[in-house]
Amino acid sequence: MQSRAPSLWTPALIGGAVFGFLAAVPVVNMLNCLCCALILGAGFTAGALLANASKTAGVAFGAAEGTKVGVLAGLMYAVFTSVFQWILSFVVPHPDPAAMLEMIDQFGGEIPPAARQWIEQIASGELSTWMFLVGFFFSLAFGLVFATLGGLIAGAAFRHRPTPPEVPASPPPSAGQPPLGTPHS
Repeated sequence: MQSRAPSLWTPALIGGAVFGFLAAVPVVNMLNCLCCALILGAGFTAGALLANASKTAGVAFGAAEGTKVGVLAGLMYAVFTSVFQWILSFVVPHPDPAAMLEMIDQFGGEIPPAARQWIEQIASGELSTWMFLVGFFFSLAFGLVFATLGGLIAGAAFRHRPTPPEVPASPPPSAGQPPLGTPHS
């Protein structure tokens, strides 16, 4: 009798939430510049957690299971990083557009009027909904690809098959019959 496979959702939620939060934190999010390390981490962590749960439950874990949990972790990563970034946008002050443009002018940077207007719109929060949606879809696209890859790597790294239960070598002799392998008289 094989045990029931553990849920994919719990490891995916944990991996997506932890690494989604880290990706929303300024400066820490720069780790994604290293081959999408935080996104890979979300899938890998979810895969490692599922591998552990699978081993405890006595079910197999491999590349297929790692890939499945990686896809879900990528989805959760996109949701959590977008939500945490949105929350942080209320905590972290918006840059002053006048100060940004003044700094560009001080360094002799001439920018086109359309770019100037765009900087003012971003800093004022006019484009916040649009930027949120664009950010979410980028997080989703990268999350699905790289978290799936992280889950696949975890599937290869933590692959295991349950050990089958021991079967007795031969059935015990029943009453009145000689044991197997003894000659009859």
